[in-house]
Amino acid sequence: MKMRKFAAVLLAIVLLCAAVPNVAFAQDNFSFDTAKKISLNTTTACMGSGRSVYYKFTINEPGYIQITIEHEYDSAYLYCKLYDDPQKSHIQFLVSDKESIIAKGNKIGFDKGTYYLGIESEYYNDLEFDLTVNFTPADDWERERNDNVVTANALKIGKTMYGTIGYYERDYFKFEIPSDGMYKLSMTHDYSDRSYGIDAEIKTYDGTEEKRVDIMCCYNDYGQTSQTFSLSAGTYYLRLYGELCSADYTVRIDKVKSSSGGSSGGSGSSSGSSSGGSGSSSGNSTKNPTAKPAGGNNVVTAAPSSATESETFAQINAEVEKEASSAEIKFYGDFKYIVINVNIYICGYVGSDEKVEIPSEIDGMPVVGITDNAFAKTSAQEITVPSSVSEFGKNAFGEEDGETRTIVAEEGSPAEAYALSTGMNLKKFSAKDSSKNSSDMKLIVIAVSAVVAVIGAAAVVTLIVLKKRK
Repeated sequence: MKMRKFAAVLLAIVLLCAAVPNVAFAQDNFSFDTAKKISLNTTTACMGSGRSVYYKFTINEPGYIQITIEHEYDSAYLYCKLYDDPQKSHIQFLVSDKESIIAKGNKIGFDKGTYYLGIESEYYNDLEFDLTVNFTPADDWERERNDNVVTANALKIGKTMYGTIGYYERDYFKFEIPSDGMYKLSMTHDYSDRSYGIDAEIKTYDGTEEKRVDIMCCYNDYGQTSQTFSLSAGTYYLRLYGELCSADYTVRIDKVKSSSGGSSGGSGSSSGSSSGGSGSSSGNSTKNPTAKPAGGNNVVTAAPSSATESETFAQINAEVEKEASSAEIKFYGDFKYIVINVNIYICGYVGSDEKVEIPSEIDGMPVVGITDNAFAKTSAQEITVPSSVSEFGKNAFGEEDGETRTIVAEEGSPAEAYALSTGMNLKKFSAKDSSKNSSDMKLIVIAVSAVVAVIGAAAVVTLIVLKKRK
């Protein structure tokens, strides 16, 4: 009788255990080989552990996913790593911490295939959590891993591609230029910090070495920028690089239609007989200024009818541009710059000030040029340019994009000539005024020093007299 009762109790225990979800009992998915399969677009109840537990899912067509992890413990951490190959490092890292018990990863694009999640809990050996992998089919989303020229995604001219860039991540796209001409690269991102953004480099690849053709930076709040390049027919690569930036983005390349008057159009060209290539100008044609006055003394809003491209300033020549394509970008405060032949070229501004002053030298080297689009789409509205700067790239201050800025330049300087030829707002000052101010300051210093000397002498005399009286 007792044996029957014991058998009945044992059977009841077995049946009870079978009725309880597997999530509540011992884990066996501690490796990629034993990873548990989960369904897409479905929330799955999971059990964490002090060691990594693994899950896998399958995508049957190209698209993008977004991972969400949720738990109820405000003192626990969950670490989630996404893999496309167990033999390679993870692609995405997601943390659900005590301050944010709901963690949602960035959207990330993949081709069809099987992918893995490795999840580890901290402080809790048995941490219950909900896991969701949402999937959206899409043929216009970048696909990982596309971090080099070999794995680059195809980018068609005239088609917008979507993607996500992570911290210090690189995304590569491969595109074909069917014929010589002007092509416009447009880009947006939703990162809301002016200090960082995305660098977009156009490169060539000969099978062994990558070479930069040109570069565009998108650093604005919820950045949106574009730039026109002169490209010959051939195969090119677009490399996107996220500098301390995690953001969704769009990228697109369009051929710029030729306009009347023989111009190729685009931000790199002007009216007249110019072809609009990189570093090109409008020959002897004048430009009608469209900028509105920014106020202040000596503001010039219209160039004289005789104003042409002066010999006092020059477009950055082809040799310099060639060297710039592979030069290392450095920072001096909020200025980005490159060094070419012991000369400094300013190539960007990442600060938030509206009034900025370009230094005349950096590390003992003269600042001689401002490259293409250096101040376009930036916060700078009034820019003081030293007389040492004599070379200017196309659209250096965003003037060809219709942006209104004021150049502060010394009278007779290359910067003044450039502002006049492009129809930009201009505040000018004379070297005499500068020297006069300097002389006045010297006189003030001398006067103050003399007063101090007199007071000191009087104090000494007083002390001597007092000592003699004693």
